[in-house]
Amino acid sequence: MFSHDNITYASFFFCKTHGWHEETEQLSSLSFLPMGHLAAILMDVFAMITVRGKTHCADRNALRGTLVDNLKEVRPNRFFAVPRLWEKFSERILEAEQNSSWPRRMLLRWARAQTLQNSNAVLDEVQKGVPYKPTLSYKLAHRLVISYGFCRLSIK
Repeated sequence: MFSHDNITYASFFFCKTHGWHEETEQLSSLSFLPMGHLAAILMDVFAMITVRGKTHCADRNALRGTLVDNLKEVRPNRFFAVPRLWEKFSERILEAEQNSSWPRRMLLRWARAQTLQNSNAVLDEVQKGVPYKPTLSYKLAHRLVISYGFCRLSIK
């Protein structure tokens, strides 16, 4: 059983840990998980209330294939998803990579490698306290490739 104090503390701590309280722009998210899902309540409702953000609701078919359309329409700057959804995103990216020409395929592979390296650096900052600074190659990959898919998401 979760109490109101548990959930408000968890959302406050989550926002503080991820630096959401320091944002100057208004945060927005896309809610697509059922509200019976505790993570959905925590991230989409309470965390957005904590930082005075906006939560957009996806249509009822979001988990049946229209989620990408909802993301394109709403363009949230924060996005929380369950691991299976990230696996589906990865599968679609790999499929698009395989069906593209070799120069584009090389560019996509390079951008994925830069993103992985950047994600590991962010995790090192969180876990080990190592100062984080994005590399020039990651900034270039973000500008050329990554920003087309998730252009408003705040990715360190």
